Amino acid sequence: MPIEFKHIEMVGRLAKDEEIKGFEDYGRTAVFINKPGDIQYKIKSLSTKNDVAEEQFTGYISSIRNLEFVDDQYSAPEDRVKAFSDFYSKSLFVFSHKIDSMGNVKVDVADVLTRPLVIDENTKFVAIPCFSGKTQCDKIDANGSWPLFREYDNFGEFFQRLVENKTVGRIYNFQINDATSFPEFIVWSDSRKMCAIGPIKSASRTAMDSLMIQINIENYCEINLDDEDDDILEYIVQSPSNPSVIHIAEKKYIDIINRIAQKVEENNAAHTAQAASTVNLPKREESDRDQQNSVSQGAPVAQEPPSDDLRELPTEKSETAIFKFFRYHSQKNKLFYSPKDIVNFHTAIKTGNLVILSGMSGTGKSALVDTYAKALGIGKSNVLMIPVRPSWNDDSDLLGYVDLVHMVYRPSDTGFINKIVEASRPENKDKLYLICLDEMNLARVEHYFSQFLSILERPVGARELVLYDEQYANQLYNSSKYPQQVSIGDNVKFVGTVNIDESTYHFSDKVLDRANVISLEVLDYSQPNNWKEDKYRAANTPEWSNEDFGKLIKKDDAQLQNQTRIREFLWEMHTLLHGTNANLGVGPRIVKSIEMYLRNLPEGDTEYVLSEAEGLDYQVAQRVLTKIRGPEEQLKELFQTHEQKNALITLLDKFNDISKFERCRQAITQKEKELKVYGYCL
Repeated sequence: MPIEFKHIEMVGRLAKDEEIKGFEDYGRTAVFINKPGDIQYKIKSLSTKNDVAEEQFTGYISSIRNLEFVDDQYSAPEDRVKAFSDFYSKSLFVFSHKIDSMGNVKVDVADVLTRPLVIDENTKFVAIPCFSGKTQCDKIDANGSWPLFREYDNFGEFFQRLVENKTVGRIYNFQINDATSFPEFIVWSDSRKMCAIGPIKSASRTAMDSLMIQINIENYCEINLDDEDDDILEYIVQSPSNPSVIHIAEKKYIDIINRIAQKVEENNAAHTAQAASTVNLPKREESDRDQQNSVSQGAPVAQEPPSDDLRELPTEKSETAIFKFFRYHSQKNKLFYSPKDIVNFHTAIKTGNLVILSGMSGTGKSALVDTYAKALGIGKSNVLMIPVRPSWNDDSDLLGYVDLVHMVYRPSDTGFINKIVEASRPENKDKLYLICLDEMNLARVEHYFSQFLSILERPVGARELVLYDEQYANQLYNSSKYPQQVSIGDNVKFVGTVNIDESTYHFSDKVLDRANVISLEVLDYSQPNNWKEDKYRAANTPEWSNEDFGKLIKKDDAQLQNQTRIREFLWEMHTLLHGTNANLGVGPRIVKSIEMYLRNLPEGDTEYVLSEAEGLDYQVAQRVLTKIRGPEEQLKELFQTHEQKNALITLLDKFNDISKFERCRQAITQKEKELKVYGYCL
């Protein structure tokens, strides 16, 4: 059963513990931390005169559209609950709800407003249709999300349609029901006037969902709502996201109805016939407007200022902000990484299609991926960790297969293809996704990841993943959900983690040619400063879109500081390696990847930077030296023997002016040890 959306806007407040069913028997509370570790809460409805029977609605912190509360996920659960309850204790929630497949009533989206001082926590509200001019509607309609059928230059134009019994436009999230929510009056609001119009004879919706309203012109009345001598505006709330509905406190709603009835009686008493013949229609007004209506909206109560010893986290989106939020989230989880490793990983993600994290077990490879996603504000639902199984031997284990018996596509239980299909949908193209193949070398990557190794090298627009043969495209029952081809956009980032031991497979050149293999450094934990935890003020991590992230990538061919020398060095490295093995060397693909990486090294004055020389050192170690492996007999020309010096070290010394090559020297020394001990280099 699909989710059913109830398009009815309501007003509510945070429920109290004693109002929750099961509070006394089971200790259920209005606000608590759910199993995924997120804040969950109950809203008590304050709306009346609608056909919604439910009084309480389940909400999540992600349901709040104008979220200003900062949830410190690293605080104790009881502190988080108290902070949320205190922050919204004097707020009103203007929300719509949905009923899921299990029958649970949940908040769909909510806007939070400060409760006006004149309104107590148990005040009931009545929803009323509200019409306004083009200026107000255009501000809401900037993204095409409010296709209003009728826009007005002024009140006179709107009133004329009422008189002529024509459709007046679409009202969102308002229920027309003769028994419960039939509007006894409507509201006009623009920068010039705000008034209630009534009484209403009838209201209905057309087939196109536009509203038909009939008024009795003989008994027509206007009640000014923005009179300086009146306090009605203080009893009105309106979501900034929906200009077509306002909510009036019930006692003021009744007061307006009584005032309309009193005016009708006065008109009748004067002379019904004469009143009908002398009704003065409002004059047309100018169409220019210079302000929004003055409906009370307010903002959430601000938090207390932090202590002076807490570090500030940035609110803007920048590479420096990414690193600061990475440090914040990693330290909260008692994880400590070398800043240069994080810059290296981030730059590799920006410029490469596949990043592989290597290193001894327990260095935090998988946790690094999760923390990086948090630093970018990528939601949990957009991060997929896939534990690779040793039994995988072709891509059907990762993707799925065609079930010809039942004529359906059976996706793998890894969730991989579901996430790829989700990321390819037009509405998700600007969302970032992170997919991690955990311990990816437990099976042969070249077998189960074979399609991707070729696809990821193609331009973004040409990266098409083929799920099944074209002949089944219109025959499978679920082909609409799982199309024959799925486009792999640049909004999906692929990462793998590996352990190198006797239970794993080594990578072929096909994999190494296409990936940055990053070996994480183990920080010296004997030094207190390496595991020092900074204190931060809690903050909401900015959510990066794919467009935001793409702006960080420099795609031009700008000249590197030492480009000529770098190419000379890479060519001599290629000549040296190629002389020992015809299949070994530094090809054009690797040269382009290294230069792209160096152009995109982050700049700044923090510890999260790499110089061009350091970046070159990392890239040669990750993209070139990883391919040097084999028996001593084959590699003896490269490494030190009794008769000759180490040819690789000699080459690094020759180009010492462009880099010290510290990591490369460490890698070469390690390979030299392996040759002496095992007679084979891994």
